[in-house]
Amino acid sequence: MPTFTATNGVPVTIPGTDVIRMRDAYPEESTQTNAKCRIDHPGVQFVTEDANTVVPAVKAENSYIGQLTLPTTKPVWFNGTVSRGPIRLVSGHHPAARSALYIGDKIQYVTEMPEEVRTAIEAAGGNALPIPSEGFFASIASAVVDRFSAAPEVWD
Repeated sequence: MPTFTATNGVPVTIPGTDVIRMRDAYPEESTQTNAKCRIDHPGVQFVTEDANTVVPAVKAENSYIGQLTLPTTKPVWFNGTVSRGPIRLVSGHHPAARSALYIGDKIQYVTEMPEEVRTAIEAAGGNALPIPSEGFFASIASAVVDRFSAAPEVWD
């Protein structure tokens, strides 16, 4: 199992198969200034190693890790076994997002086109869905779903 260093200096072991998502840590999201990578698993863990170290260690134990690009232009790695998409963009998405997918039960916006998202999910062993259709009827259906369903949770 991969072992990393928590921001308080204590070693932390996270089974690669438990990892849901990984990305660079944002400076404002951790109380510790030495957080370099965020690992989402059944919890959230900030570690001092950067993604260039974390991702290969997780991939050595979990071959179902895919990569896409966040609207911030930074990479995000996801566990394909808990991912599905591409899905239609919902209102309020980041302006740089061109597509989205579910990682677990949350939406992740990405800059890739739906076809690229589908390919990445499929390559990572996820549930590759048909490309969302566009047009008048698709817009109406999307508006009805948006109006009568709870807003989904969104990954940062």
